[in-house]
Amino acid sequence: MMSTTTDTLRVAPPRNEHAAAPSGRGTVTAVRTARFVSPGFTGQVSGALNLVPSPDFEDAIARAFETQPDADVVIGCLPFDATEPAVFICGANEAYSGATGDVAPDSRTPRIQSLVEIPDVAGYERRVEEALRLIGDGQLEKVVLARSKLVAADGPIDPHGLLERLLSSSENGFGYHIPLEHGRSFVGLSPELLLERDGSSVSSHPLAGSRPRSGEDNEDRKRAADLRTSSKDAREHGLVVDAVTSGLAPNCSNVRVEAQDTTTTDSMLHLGTWIRGDLSAPGTSGHRPSAAALARTLHPTPAVCGTPTSEARALLRRFEASRGYFTGAVGWQDRAGNGVWVVAIRGALVDGPTALISAGAGIVAGSDPRSEAAETGAKLRTVLAALGLGEGGNR
Repeated sequence: MMSTTTDTLRVAPPRNEHAAAPSGRGTVTAVRTARFVSPGFTGQVSGALNLVPSPDFEDAIARAFETQPDADVVIGCLPFDATEPAVFICGANEAYSGATGDVAPDSRTPRIQSLVEIPDVAGYERRVEEALRLIGDGQLEKVVLARSKLVAADGPIDPHGLLERLLSSSENGFGYHIPLEHGRSFVGLSPELLLERDGSSVSSHPLAGSRPRSGEDNEDRKRAADLRTSSKDAREHGLVVDAVTSGLAPNCSNVRVEAQDTTTTDSMLHLGTWIRGDLSAPGTSGHRPSAAALARTLHPTPAVCGTPTSEARALLRRFEASRGYFTGAVGWQDRAGNGVWVVAIRGALVDGPTALISAGAGIVAGSDPRSEAAETGAKLRTVLAALGLGEGGNR
């Protein structure tokens, strides 16, 4: 029997990610396997799970490469909140060796027994209404409010199988499986490129402004046209483009903002804009910033937090418990500092027989609470469908 909650229930903070290292700095010795799959790169790496303070992320990656001469790639994840630890695995890329990961996929998909909404739709709409009051009072321009669904199955949910089903659901996107402490995993298929560094070339493709897809081509074309002409969505998208452009400027020259486009996923239509730049000449250190360092300077963008950032964060702390790695940044990097980091959305925190799935919507002046709740429901559909829930869990 499926069940729902009221908006008074909050997501419990995740179990301590660094129990083996109380200071938040250390390495979990068990060998784990991480994966990152995209059109331009397929990576799989096995090794120790490194847990490090988020501000030390890029330095810790550099040290890992120094101490592992045979390693050629890091795959990891930054949390939404920089006060929580980042995770990564450093090692040789096994993607083309036939390796299948540390746990064999279970051919049986567990049956979903319950689903808990946190908060329920009515509670989420009340949060949107309060955010709109703050925006109307001039305290905020935008805030991204999330809601979650906690799914419980009759047996362990296989994260490898979940990733494969997500990858088969869409030709686009960046698939990821990041192992965590205590046997948990963070698995998803993100549509949003936060930062790519390829030599001296830097690119970002932020998404903001969305419409749910209908499943019917003519109707989707109408929705895409409505999205492109919406002043509310243009304003929401512009806040993110401006923030990313400003974030790249200190490290890049010739920053270029290209024409707006529309990105399509299995369930959504998004406004997107390519932003490109050239890394500036090395400074006094003689080094250019790595992909991880550049990603951390951009994260979190107004696409997942809001603006002004400090005010948006304050509201999110009041409304939501720890997001963990949801709306963080997940990706890979090589020894030369090249790599890809994407926004950690359309994912699930898998813990044995449970999966916590979250989705957010950007709230700006003109947002409608019912429409924003429907948008989060459509975004949740991607992972719910991969878990076998289909339309029934998408309210």
